[in-house]
Amino acid sequence: MVQQGFVYVPAYPNRENDRRDIAFDLRRSDDGALVAIAFSSLERLIGMLGRYQPWVCVSEGRFRSMIGSVGVRQVVIDPVIDVAANRVDLGALHRLGGE
Repeated sequence: MVQQGFVYVPAYPNRENDRRDIAFDLRRSDDGALVAIAFSSLERLIGMLGRYQPWVCVSEGRFRSMIGSVGVRQVVIDPVIDVAANRVDLGALHRLGGE
């Protein structure tokens, strides 16, 4: 487990306009608002999204600041996600990595 104050965030490589960056996994809440999701432990992230889900570990404050800069105001920690939802499998992981 990582130090208190850090979260595990689903993230993907983002390669646009010859830039290499990270794109965070954003979801819609029941009321349609755009929210960011994060997990308090790697075990919780894997339990909800599967073992091939790409992720980053970042301080919760920094994460809130980053997503706030693009207009996302809400972070849901340890969301319950439908297990039937799309999960990243090994093939998708290779494609994300450019292999």
